[in-house]
Amino acid sequence: MVFAVIWLVVIFFSSLQLNQQADRERFYEGFSISWFLLLGITPILVGGAFFKFILDRKKSNSK
Repeated sequence: MVFAVIWLVVIFFSSLQLNQQADRERFYEGFSISWFLLLGITPILVGGAFFKFILDRKKSNSK
């Protein structure tokens, strides 16, 4: 869970693309929601689904 939060924070700030903004007052104008969803949310969902699959498989094998 901690890794997921750190991952989201890193992806959020890299999605802002601050280096391309000349005016720092418009902080959120550089934010790319598609980039954030693709690289921020998708790996967490895929990793969670894979982890759940492994746990379910391990439980069914132990019975």
